[in-house]
Amino acid sequence: MLEKVLDRIGVPREILGFAPRMGVLMSMVRSFGDDHQTAIARLGGLRRVAGGGQTPIAEAIFHAGRRLAAHGANRKVMFVLTDGVPSNEEKAVEMTKYFERYGVRIVYLVIGNLSATAWLAKARIPFAQAKTCDEICPALMNKAATLLS
Repeated sequence: MLEKVLDRIGVPREILGFAPRMGVLMSMVRSFGDDHQTAIARLGGLRRVAGGGQTPIAEAIFHAGRRLAAHGANRKVMFVLTDGVPSNEEKAVEMTKYFERYGVRIVYLVIGNLSATAWLAKARIPFAQAKTCDEICPALMNKAATLLS
């Protein structure tokens, strides 16, 4: 749904998918030059990527942050959609703070139990949390002003 909204209002964006399986697996869902239909087709392919019991958030922030920091947009926002606690909380916080210092606003959207957000609350990093995928849009809208300011 977020992809469709951003497409309609003409926001340049890139979507990367990350899943652990014997390390870090990164999939390009949409590069800045791709169209909406390409992104939708690639999203379906991510369903075949199996997780491995860890969430490589620090690595995801690093890879996506490098690409975003190099982009010429005036305002840069990174959405991190996750269902778990990072495999390395300290590094995830460090990467988040690093890219925020360089003008990238990082917005966490956590799908799962509230306990998965404890590391974000402890680090004072804003987030929206929903129990299921169906609840993420209302949760994001409820906190949009706080998360994007």
